[in-house]
Amino acid sequence: RKVGSVMNLRMLYLLSLADTMATGPNANTDWTRSLLKELFSKSYRYLISGDLVSGNLASKKNLSLEENKLKEFIGLLPKDFSPKEAEALFNKMSPRYRHDIHASDMAAHALLWRRLSNQTPAVLSAGKSLSENLRTVTVAAKDAPGLFSRITGALSLHGVSILDAEIYTWHNGTALDVFRVSPTPDALFEKETW
Repeated sequence: RKVGSVMNLRMLYLLSLADTMATGPNANTDWTRSLLKELFSKSYRYLISGDLVSGNLASKKNLSLEENKLKEFIGLLPKDFSPKEAEALFNKMSPRYRHDIHASDMAAHALLWRRLSNQTPAVLSAGKSLSENLRTVTVAAKDAPGLFSRITGALSLHGVSILDAEIYTWHNGTALDVFRVSPTPDALFEKETW
């Protein structure tokens, strides 16, 4: 809102890029450029439509897409997950999460969520990503201050480099963090690490 207009946003984006280039190679990295681009894209979308996720979420097209995703999500869950329970959980998921995440991943995340309890405040799942050289680590946990920093610290202590992170908070107090990471340094004992 403080930016005011799309033209101001574009100028601020270009100024920021020029500043990182002038600062030197340590400031002008692929990572900082991708962060700036993502910030610009989300801000642009917000200025144009007033929504960071997908424009007007209440549009007929988006409601239809969401209904289809809900049906697919319910169909991918095991039979002991009732449709009523699945729909209630789906409605607790944030709009950004429902927009960004594929139904098959949502079903896997729902199974992680179901394993949470007072005795099990966090559940981890790890596996190969689409790229053989990367791993996807998903953590479902009761949301709490400092949770993300504790997870990233634990990964770092095991020599795992975090390349990307997606952080979601559902409306039922569940935090779902999805990381793309390098494989563990000791490939022979990778399964034991996770």
